[in-house]
Amino acid sequence: METVNSIRQNVPKLMWQSAGISRSQGILEDAIAQLNSWRSQLTDLNIMGYLLKATPNQTVQLHSDRAEQHLRLAAETLNLTDVGYLILKSAAWRTESRGGHYRSDYPQTSDDWLFHTLIQGDFWHKSGKITT
Repeated sequence: METVNSIRQNVPKLMWQSAGISRSQGILEDAIAQLNSWRSQLTDLNIMGYLLKATPNQTVQLHSDRAEQHLRLAAETLNLTDVGYLILKSAAWRTESRGGHYRSDYPQTSDDWLFHTLIQGDFWHKSGKITT
């Protein structure tokens, strides 16, 4: 559980440092690589077999409260890495500054980005023009 606890503590720090107030492509890409590494470490853990191979509505019998706590912590940490990845990847994809999204390498707003971001699998695209 040391790996899970370490990742759990470091995800918020990484997100603040890389996707906080000011962002840039290089920092975002480094953070994405780090999250991918952490996600790989998590999915390699034996306990993750319960989550990653489960089918919908499947019941898993755990033999102790401690095992349930470990599984819950691992699942929540995996979810944090997934959400962090989506935030970072979306921020890297949007090459402009707008509102709370400030890119030091793209400081200006652009009418080309007056769209919502839609993510489908590993594909990012613009969807639905934003009306002002």
